[in-house]
Amino acid sequence: MKDFASNIADRLIIDDEEYKIGIMRYSSRSDAIAQLNRLQTKNDVLREIQQISYRPGDSNLADAIDEVRQNMFTGRNGDRNFARNLIVLLTGVDQSTNPYDAFRAAERAERDGINLYTVGFYLNDTFEIDEVSTHPLSTYRYLANRKQDLNRVPSDIVTSS
Repeated sequence: MKDFASNIADRLIIDDEEYKIGIMRYSSRSDAIAQLNRLQTKNDVLREIQQISYRPGDSNLADAIDEVRQNMFTGRNGDRNFARNLIVLLTGVDQSTNPYDAFRAAERAERDGINLYTVGFYLNDTFEIDEVSTHPLSTYRYLANRKQDLNRVPSDIVTSS
């Protein structure tokens, strides 16, 4: 997943602030690794992604979406009024602890104008990411089930964003 996230970041124009990147890790609870105003260059983003450590626990997707919406997309943390806000969610879990809470969190994000891209890695069940992704799914929901998807999907996400 870290290589996949790096592949997306490497394709974005970060150094001139066309894109600002924040990084959140989640399991049982959410954890902001870097706010939007902290990572100034593409190299900063790529280095930070590679340093993320795995934290086991349940998958609390609702908390993660709400945390980004309420605390990352704020002016004091680097959000800009004119910027389009996007969440790119990477998951290898079929369902979080409470999918219906996740659906409601995604609806709150959508009401706030946030588009939610989802990428499921080797999922058996896509019900939850189908529901939390912004629609149409052909633009906002991706599945990485084969090695070639790991190169194609980042390009598709960057193109659509």
